[in-house]
Order: sequence, then C-alpha cells, then structure tokens
Amino acid sequence: MEIVKITTKSQVDQFHELVKKVYQFDAHYVMPIIEDVENVFNPSKNKRFKSGNAERWLLLDKRECVGRIGAFYENKNEKMNGAWGFFEVLENVKYANMLIQTAESWLLEQGCNKIQAPVNFGDRDSFWGLFVDGVKNPSYLENYNLPYYQQFIEGQGYEREIEQTTYDITLDLFNYERFSAIAKRAM
Repeated sequence: MEIVKITTKSQVDQFHELVKKVYQFDAHYVMPIIEDVENVFNPSKNKRFKSGNAERWLLLDKRECVGRIGAFYENKNEKMNGAWGFFEVLENVKYANMLIQTAESWLLEQGCNKIQAPVNFGDRDSFWGLFVDGVKNPSYLENYNLPYYQQFIEGQGYEREIEQTTYDITLDLFNYERFSAIAKRAM
C-alpha cells in the first residue's frame, strides 16, 4: 500500500473516479459535479486559503486507487484549526486507518491543536459531516456515506459533535399556507 500526495491531473482524476467504485452498487449516491469539489481545493476560488492550506492524498494498493482523503487547516485568531474530509474508501479498516492517520499527521505537522472530521474546507452547507442513516434521496452536495464509514471514523476516536437532521418532503405533503405564514412572521 502506498499513500500518494496529489500533484498531477491524472491523480485528481483518480480522486474523482474512486467514488464510482465505492458507490457502484448504491443507487442513492449523487456524484457531485467535479468543479464543485475542485473549487474547494483551488486557492483562487476558496477564500479559506488566505489563512490556511489544504492537501489531498490517494491510497494505492497494487497501483489501484482504493481510498482518498483531503486535509485542511485555518489559522483563526492564532488558533490552528485542522480538519479532514472528502474521505472515500473501500470497505477495509486498514485502508481507512492509513488515510485518516496521514491526514492527522499532516495537520499535526502544520501545528493544528484541534481536528474535526469529516468536514469541508469551506462552509457547512456542503460536503460536511458524516451521513449515518435515513435519507432515501440525499440532497446535492450533502455528504453521503456507506454504513461502514461510521465505525472507521469512530474507531479513530472521533465523536459526534453536532447532530443534524434533514427531512424529505413531497409537493403533495407541502403545506404552502403554513410555510408562507411562518416566512411572513420571520420577515
């Protein structure tokens, strides 16, 4: 097994292609538009690079990509806050541990004293959190994970910090009058 820091276009392509392999049998997975992910790692598109940095890695096993991860940090008020995300891996605890430990080691080298995961190097409205259960049709840019991700992440000592619940509603169940009244009160 080999961890490779992403530095080439072909490695970026592997980073995005991996999700097709991981979720090939899951009809609920919604693949993000590559540009939306790449903007997170583009210093000219992501304002967080003004006070931080990001790196990405692939995990190769016999030259086959079996995992990926990104790590990022921001220096906020002289506190180095680290995080990792864009974690995707085949169902293998050794693969998962190697990826997570790579991200954590890099963050510690950068001087981070706190690490959150899995999150995004950006706002909480996309690529944020660990999907646990329940959604039939995940929203676009909402993290979606296979069930084994939870045990891989918690196995590395991470604990739930925030619990977020999302709901699905269909037009036939949507109560426009009630929603309109709530919106008017809020305004």
